[in-house]
Formats: sequence, C-alpha cells, structure tokens
Amino acid sequence: MPTTRALLEQLGMTLGRFDLNGQLKGLDGVKRSCQMQLERFTKDRDIRLRSYQTLGLCAGVALAILFL
Repeated sequence: MPTTRALLEQLGMTLGRFDLNGQLKGLDGVKRSCQMQLERFTKDRDIRLRSYQTLGLCAGVALAILFL
C-alpha cells in the first residue's frame, strides 16, 4: 500500500492534466488514504498512552516500595 506522501506527490504531478472526473477520483482516493492513516495514528496513540500510564503506575509503586 503506497504511503500518503507518495499519493500526494503523485496527485500533485497529475492534477490538472486529466479530466475533471479523474481528478476528483484522485482527490477522493487521497482523502480516504489520509483518513485511514489518521485513524491508525489515533489507535496507536491510544495504545501508547495506556502503556505510558501503566509504566508510570509501576514506577510509582516501585518508588513507594523503595521508600518503605
């Protein structure tokens, strides 16, 4: 699956060269690709935040044990 950057570069090179319907299809394709990547980044962010929260909790417990 091509990256969003590659799709945007390809769109930039072809925009204005083809008929309106072809350009609209290209724009829709890039829009869908960007939305899919945004959803993936949001999901990854949520997973990372949970990991950091767990790590912070464990570090806090470890410090509490050390101070006892």
